[in-house]
Amino acid sequence: MTKYQQTPEEIAGHFRDSIEILKDAADGFDNGKLHQSKTMAQVMRVLFRGQPDAPPLVRQAGFETHLLIDTAMPRDELLPNYHALAAVGTNSGTHEAFLDWPHGPSVPISQTDWLNAVVLDDGTGNRLTRMDLINRVSNKEGLGHVSPEIPASYAAFSRKNALGVTISRDGESRIDVSSPERAAIRQMAHEVIKSFELGYTRKAKISGAAIGPIFFTPIDKVTNHPVTMPEQVISENLKGSKLVFTKMPNGEYRISAPGKIGRNEPCPCLSGKKFKNCHLAQLQTQH
Repeated sequence: MTKYQQTPEEIAGHFRDSIEILKDAADGFDNGKLHQSKTMAQVMRVLFRGQPDAPPLVRQAGFETHLLIDTAMPRDELLPNYHALAAVGTNSGTHEAFLDWPHGPSVPISQTDWLNAVVLDDGTGNRLTRMDLINRVSNKEGLGHVSPEIPASYAAFSRKNALGVTISRDGESRIDVSSPERAAIRQMAHEVIKSFELGYTRKAKISGAAIGPIFFTPIDKVTNHPVTMPEQVISENLKGSKLVFTKMPNGEYRISAPGKIGRNEPCPCLSGKKFKNCHLAQLQTQH
């Protein structure tokens, strides 16, 4: 079969189109069209993985060595589980991408390091990298392929709340915080767009992020058994956010803001707003 060799200009056009499609899908996701996570995953698969007869588009377009923005939050060793790319929306009951929410500096890293970085970890050895997420969402239940069977490691996060995070709105009943993979894909798309479009910004509207009531049970990463923590500890590892972990009678830990916070002080959720304009009312209703 005779083939036509696409010109560098045509390849460059495909690359620009891919970034625009990624932006459109991201905007759709932010407006409630959560299925657009599949579009974002598929575009990133074309950009960074390709297939046997079609190399990754970044390579074809001459961007193989281009650095990618890494917005992942550093791991807090007090937490047994890890979601590098999202906050907990205590009002929405889901994981939410923080986009340009002021959580700390963005760091340019190599594409290999970006793709291979672990962004979901349940604390028991079950973890997913960015490339894992791209492959699972696009190849197993996305626009590339839909498989009747999906890897158990992925299903544990997307179906079974492997991160083990729950919230309570009434102090008694619990709600699983769902969809970590969707939030991760959204944040990854944001990182890619920022990497290739100078000046691109998006502010997230996190619905009650980062401060509780959020609950979890610490698990030892070696034995997979619950571990003992102090009755109360304060973590300052989340890029300046101080959070209190208080042991509950059932062995779980409640995450909340520490001590007394002045009305005009920055909110500990790192939204950038004053406490009185952010989570003051919510914390008042908790106590």
